[in-house]
Amino acid sequence: MDDRAARLERAEDAIHEVLDITAATTEELSKMTAASEETLEKLGADFLRVTEEVREILFDYAGQANLQQKYKIDVHGARKAARVAAEQLEILQALHPDAIPSADPEPNPNPIPGRSAMETPSGRDLPDFAVTAGGDGDKAHENVDPNNDGIAVDDDSRVEFLGRTLSFQGGSTKCARKCVALLGRDEALRESLAGQRVLEVGSGTGVVGTALALAGAVVDLTDQAYVVELLEHNVRENLGAVASNAKCFELVWGADAELPASNGGEPYRAIFAADLVYAKEAHLPLLEVFRKLGTPETDVYLAYIHRFPWEKRFFDLMATLYDRELLAYDDGIWLYRFRPRADAIFGNGDIDDLIEAAGVSREV
Repeated sequence: MDDRAARLERAEDAIHEVLDITAATTEELSKMTAASEETLEKLGADFLRVTEEVREILFDYAGQANLQQKYKIDVHGARKAARVAAEQLEILQALHPDAIPSADPEPNPNPIPGRSAMETPSGRDLPDFAVTAGGDGDKAHENVDPNNDGIAVDDDSRVEFLGRTLSFQGGSTKCARKCVALLGRDEALRESLAGQRVLEVGSGTGVVGTALALAGAVVDLTDQAYVVELLEHNVRENLGAVASNAKCFELVWGADAELPASNGGEPYRAIFAADLVYAKEAHLPLLEVFRKLGTPETDVYLAYIHRFPWEKRFFDLMATLYDRELLAYDDGIWLYRFRPRADAIFGNGDIDDLIEAAGVSREV
């Protein structure tokens, strides 16, 4: 058995151990008065050891689709178990700060060259929302009317991806090109999506969805009805023999969002969205789509340009459903992966509970 296979098997064992220790600790905490300090310290040390092993082994290797399937590793279940373990560990650390050391920060599951040195204008994983476009050091602000009449599309119709030059009638946006660049340099991300069903919302000319299909994903590209014909043209021109990997549909955002029955009805592994947050009236319908068509296993990838203060509302809403990870910051483009929270509920488009949890208003 090679080293990778052995480490994957150890990861499976570690997942089960996390669950066992979580149950044991919960029981001990429920009868705190009877629990000895020695017992709690031992449980804390066990948590630290096992959660670190899960982080180091599981996140390094189980994200690859072929290995994940071969070894039957439930990545999302493991993440949930690790979160529960971390919560219990925090309780133990608060009780015994000297005896139980703090765990190191979780390593990035899909490292990209240069990401460790990534810097943003705000110094954080979010922009300074109090600053309007351009004032926080971002350089990539396309011309957007404050009344949200639309975004500018570059005349450059050519996009490079995995050694190929793609051409898109109607041009492309900088946000879409940066998203494609992320796909191009993140091999682990491409492998995790290969063979998986992926939804792109607001596809525009189809730049991101086409790249996803070339990477092996089975993609539904969606937009307003009048855009579908252009999408279909660009898909045919660029995908050739793999055009069967992509279908183009109209998708009306909102709580009643539905795709045609011909899309197969299988759940999506990921949803991609590039440059859709600038329109404040679209925040709620977009979140309704994510909740209606997503599942607890559906990650959302967002390419974003900061322009207006009101965009903070969208990120506040997203935080009620997802854990946020900044994958890259590049020339004014923020590239995020949002992973479903352990307690998030999907399958319906009702977001009244999310609006209340985020403390925002329906009014824009």
